Amino acid sequence: MKEINIGATVFSSQQELGRVEQIVLDCNAYEASHLVVKHAGHHVLMPIAWVTGAEHNRVDINHSEE
Repeated sequence: MKEINIGATVFSSQQELGRVEQIVLDCNAYEASHLVVKHAGHHVLMPIAWVTGAEHNRVDINHSEE
């Protein structure tokens, strides 16, 4: 289980991407499905499966844009 705080900074490959604005819940599975991250003035939906680590106010994701 990972604890993700609203306002946590999201990093990918040690590069800051933005901050967690919301956590989207799957009502059928009763678990988090996505993060809403504010990135460059826009809101980006990121699957929770991308999260590789979370502690305090930091969330690490593993996703590379192609």
